[in-house]
Amino acid sequence: MKTKHFFALLGLLVMGFAGCKYDEGPLLSLASKTARVSNRWIPSEVVKNGIPGTAIDSFREITFLKDGGCQMVFTDYTRDFTYNGTWIFAADQSILSINATDSLAPSGSYNNDWTILRLQENTLKVSYYQRNAAGTKDGYVVTFEPGF
Repeated sequence: MKTKHFFALLGLLVMGFAGCKYDEGPLLSLASKTARVSNRWIPSEVVKNGIPGTAIDSFREITFLKDGGCQMVFTDYTRDFTYNGTWIFAADQSILSINATDSLAPSGSYNNDWTILRLQENTLKVSYYQRNAAGTKDGYVVTFEPGF
């Protein structure tokens, strides 16, 4: 009888975690998604429109705070521009929805949804589209590492 209860409980746990998997993992984590995403992240690998690289135009880093706040840093190679805003999980926690505004020029903003491909304590991998200066969309796949 105890064996039946054990296997029933094990089956429920497996089914419960099956819906938490991102395309590239992990299947199971003891840390919550919020705890894993809350960090200062620096791009380590970038694929823009299928072409590998290591940078995203002027984007330098993003910090996600546990309370839902975020800060993005852009640079024009002479000075940094800081955007402050918020982030939330959307679509069953598979999307990071980011809304940030330039701290010096409120007309400058960044609003985008990033699809999470991998979320681990030491790796964040996302994909998203962003409109460029010509008005067309560029596709990105970005791998971040912690920026301690």
